[in-house]
Amino acid sequence: MALIEACRLAHDDDGPRLVWADAVGGERGELVVLQCDLARATLASEERVARQRRADELIAAHGSEWAGDLGQFATRWELRRGFLEAAEIDARRFVYKTDAIFRAAPLLVSLTVTGLADEHDGPSLLHQLVTRPQFWQLSALDLVDPEIGDAAVEELLASAALPALRALGIAGVTPAAAHELVASGELAELETLRLTGLTLGEDALIAIVRAARSLVTLELPDLSGAAAATLRPRLSREICVATGPLRLL
Repeated sequence: MALIEACRLAHDDDGPRLVWADAVGGERGELVVLQCDLARATLASEERVARQRRADELIAAHGSEWAGDLGQFATRWELRRGFLEAAEIDARRFVYKTDAIFRAAPLLVSLTVTGLADEHDGPSLLHQLVTRPQFWQLSALDLVDPEIGDAAVEELLASAALPALRALGIAGVTPAAAHELVASGELAELETLRLTGLTLGEDALIAIVRAARSLVTLELPDLSGAAAATLRPRLSREICVATGPLRLL
């Protein structure tokens, strides 16, 4: 457990992960080494392909076993740099099973949340979600239900959690809520932003990009390639505008 805690506390450092991999050994340790290698940009293309193929083989053979108890709670999960770091979980399940989820995945940093569309329970679940102590461990949050868009903006701003996030996905945001996000000044550290169920025009999108000064990737799955092409020249700097299918942030 001490090694896992070291990995959690030094999330961006491969060192503790590789120490854990060496201690565990076998195919589990091999995956950690492979995925840490793949996370670096220095691999030659042939080496990258070979390592990715082997990592895929290991996950196909042992992924469910390595997911452990997280498989009881998550509809999707992903191993990154050898550990369970991303998962898609129903909001009610996350709220009521938070401790068990983080025991199963102590390095969880990326959460995709579903089940917030209920007009009666959704806002309450959202509030409980953002006020869980473990919520502050997250660096990526994807709220996929468009019915909750503006309420999600209000809750995130009230929680003061936005500056801690490096990736945010949010759906159904209206121009008024977008204005609140921009005015808050809390988007400056975001590196990835996904907006779905768009009701925003180009001017609102550009205002958001300018407020998100660290933004590298703007994901707009509802936007056509042609529309994205017309948007790019209006952005204040070079940003990857992606229009592909959704994946875990």
